[in-house]
Amino acid sequence: MPGSYTAEGSQGKEQTGSKSKSASSRHRTPRPREQKTVRKLLRQSKIPSDLSQRTEGNLENILQNVVEKLPNHTAALDVVTELVRRRHVRPQTRHYRAMILANTQCIRGSAKQVEALLNDMKENGVVVDSGTLHAALKALAVHPDYLLRSEIIRKLRERWISLSPTGWHNIVTGYIREGQFEMALETLEHMKLQHVPVQGWLHSLLLYNLAEYGEFEEVLHLLRSRVEAGLTLSPNLWHRLLDISSAAMHPELTQFIWEQQVELGHLNPPYGICDNVLAISARTGNARLAASVFKVLGNRNGVLTLNDYESLVDTYVESGDVESAIRILCSMDSSSIGVKTGSTRSLLSHLIMAGSKPTDVWDTFKRMKKEEDLVFPLPLLNVALELCAHLGDAKTAWDLYRELHTLCSSSVETSTFNILFKACRGSNDADLAGYFVQEMIQMKILPDRKTYENLVLLCVEISRFETAYKYLVEMSGSGFELSRQAKEDIRAKCDGQEDPHASKIIHDSAVRKPASRGIIRPHRVRRSFTIPARGKGVEPEEVKRIDATGQYEHGD
Repeated sequence: MPGSYTAEGSQGKEQTGSKSKSASSRHRTPRPREQKTVRKLLRQSKIPSDLSQRTEGNLENILQNVVEKLPNHTAALDVVTELVRRRHVRPQTRHYRAMILANTQCIRGSAKQVEALLNDMKENGVVVDSGTLHAALKALAVHPDYLLRSEIIRKLRERWISLSPTGWHNIVTGYIREGQFEMALETLEHMKLQHVPVQGWLHSLLLYNLAEYGEFEEVLHLLRSRVEAGLTLSPNLWHRLLDISSAAMHPELTQFIWEQQVELGHLNPPYGICDNVLAISARTGNARLAASVFKVLGNRNGVLTLNDYESLVDTYVESGDVESAIRILCSMDSSSIGVKTGSTRSLLSHLIMAGSKPTDVWDTFKRMKKEEDLVFPLPLLNVALELCAHLGDAKTAWDLYRELHTLCSSSVETSTFNILFKACRGSNDADLAGYFVQEMIQMKILPDRKTYENLVLLCVEISRFETAYKYLVEMSGSGFELSRQAKEDIRAKCDGQEDPHASKIIHDSAVRKPASRGIIRPHRVRRSFTIPARGKGVEPEEVKRIDATGQYEHGD
């Protein structure tokens, strides 16, 4: 056959170094690693070991067999080479059509070879019939080429050749592979107007690719239309679409698939998808969807994690159902999971944004305690105290603290006092802070970094620098450090003060700003060491560390 295919066949035989090699030598058995990728594509078992001993009719049949269903480009090229170069058979339309179909093989086929074959037919005066053009469309569905496809469609229209249903499907497949989804959808609408039946695999291919490209709105529209038309999709497609949409946090598509497949029992999604759906429900406040996810997880008798419960709490908070969120937090405390401080952040943010009063929240706690006999965890009750700290209302925080034991059976922790000290800072109430300090001492509750930091900042803000300095020394002796923002606030407040303790604070190593020494250059420096004089600094007896039985040093 004229063209690049005969040249390629002859060149391949010259490179072997022996003209006597049979075709079977070129069709060697793939190595184990190669078999994983090509054993389903190549059908060497159907290729005769010696093509030279076959009749022309037999070779024609072999050529048609190797390009049907599962094309073998190499085998087809060998047969055509045997017919054209060795037996001098004049290439006909069927030979070109067979080679075009051979290019539907994903490994060796290409759109350039299809174009070269069509040009070769034109130069040699070989008739390009409808079957050849449809074969080219099939090859371009695997190896898309927009310009060549448009040229083939134009030729079909010029000759008044109608497209077969397979041809329509190949055109849409080519558009999908190119990412031209608008053209694919437009062609599908045209097929519907022409009453061309659309195969289910084409819809599935379109939905797969639309989801991969993030076109979730179009996927949702297509799914709804197919469900309303009573058409079915494969479970694998539903599962994949649910996985992609939930990972992309698309609420509408995720909820539609969940209602159509999961709630009806057609799908049983893994935990990862359920976790994504819970995150979506928490973001959108879809309590019904979250309850459905928990029902699915509960049917498996699986262990629910802290993240699952927190997502459910966030869902109820986002939907405005604060009491349901409180019930979930109480149920968490009664289970083995427990409630962490981070579990109540969404509830606290909602109450702050809604402008809720701490007393109203506390009344809600007491009412639910009386009506439902709930056991409130301490982090949940701390939310009301944190509202007081946010508003700077230390007096209300003190009132709520006195009633804390009526709602919570567990003992007060350091985190509760840190919130109370923060409320005292907001109202500059040093006396109440001293009362809370004595409470910690009596309960033998050890302070942490935030405790010392709040006390130091409170004393500095009300200009009690001597007490602040004692707390600072005690804090350093306990191995705690101030945060960066606290250091900046202390330096700003102590700067310019005449109090000697303010000067001590601002020059203390725990507060002062580190000196900037610029760029250190590599040169030799002679150092002289001096021993500081004794007696300078803070006397050891003036520094008292705090422990379970110790006392706070303050200037109240």
